[in-house]
Amino acid sequence: MAPLLAPLGFSRAAYTWNRLRFDRVDVVSLQSIGRPSPGIVSVALNVGIAVPRILRDLHGTYPVVWTEAHCLVSFRLGEETASADHPRREMLWWDVSDSSLPRVAAIVQRRLQDAALGWFSSVSSWEDLAESFEAGSDWRSTVPAIQVGRAMLLAAVGRVESASALLSKLPADWARERQIVEKWIRRGKLDDESRIP
Repeated sequence: MAPLLAPLGFSRAAYTWNRLRFDRVDVVSLQSIGRPSPGIVSVALNVGIAVPRILRDLHGTYPVVWTEAHCLVSFRLGEETASADHPRREMLWWDVSDSSLPRVAAIVQRRLQDAALGWFSSVSSWEDLAESFEAGSDWRSTVPAIQVGRAMLLAAVGRVESASALLSKLPADWARERQIVEKWIRRGKLDDESRIP
């Protein structure tokens, strides 16, 4: 994957690649789990987009390496293949052994090029990012930490009603995070220049 990602501006840390684009970070991570069969490992490829400004306001700092956990929107390659015939998005894992490594590497690289890089290109603004998670539902939409970040982003693009709706879903003991989201709602829509981390 490095030969494909490095020329596009991605830097690598272990099995995660990051690319800073103006006011967001593109994340590609290779996840693996062991299998009961000796010599076989299952791998999946996760992609997502994180917003540094939001994490800084929430935590006062930036991570050294951006991972899927930092992303407001993410998916596992294979999830994007849902259709009317197969509405359930299947998480896609590839079993890798020494003999299958070249074949699986070629498949993963092709999927990365065809699906993930095109998706990164299609998300060129915070408005696009908000559209991508408002248009559908994913399991991450129920995670309070993701709800906080998404509410902040919605407030920043002027979607106050949607931001307030997410704010109302936060657990009662998330008072500090609730105050941060309320501050972003009061601040109103941010222009492009104020979004730079």
